[in-house]
Amino acid sequence: SQEMLSYSDLRGYNVIIVPSRWYGELSKSHISALDKWVAQGGTLIVNGNSAAQLATAEDFSKVALLKQSFDKADEYDLALMREWQAKQQRIANADLINAHKVS
Repeated sequence: SQEMLSYSDLRGYNVIIVPSRWYGELSKSHISALDKWVAQGGTLIVNGNSAAQLATAEDFSKVALLKQSFDKADEYDLALMREWQAKQQRIANADLINAHKVS
């Protein structure tokens, strides 16, 4: 519960699960406490509204909501294509690449 974050020493926990909430948000002090705990090696599992709030929290995570990624769709597409190509046994279009003459 949010009350636990206010008064507990989180160092005694390996994993914290934050479920989706029907009301309210985590306060900045709660987010800060979780951020410090994760930086010290804690595993944080969040779901639903909690995940959405932490994904949009400033400097908390590199995770983004899908709707936040549309403005960078081309960048993500290129990164995904490069990762896929790197995992292939054969380079796609290798004959075209090898046929290209450097001037």
